[in-house]
Amino acid sequence: IPQLMQGTFAVSNMQRALTVKYDDVRFLSPLHAGAGVQARITITDVRKRDGGTFVGVSVVLIDASDRREILRCRLVDKYEG
Repeated sequence: IPQLMQGTFAVSNMQRALTVKYDDVRFLSPLHAGAGVQARITITDVRKRDGGTFVGVSVVLIDASDRREILRCRLVDKYEG
């Protein structure tokens, strides 16, 4: 998921990013080996706190061949500058 997120948005003036929490992870459907995966990522929350910026996102992984949802979760990353 972090690799899929790299191309979706950017946080400026940061030196490192840490994944703080995965929450409400739901595996909805199996994925066959070698299948393509797409991600639908929605930013749900942005907060500055404790010297960093916390970004909450909702993630849905989708099987590229038939558009089936494979996984849903929420996660929070902390970006430090």
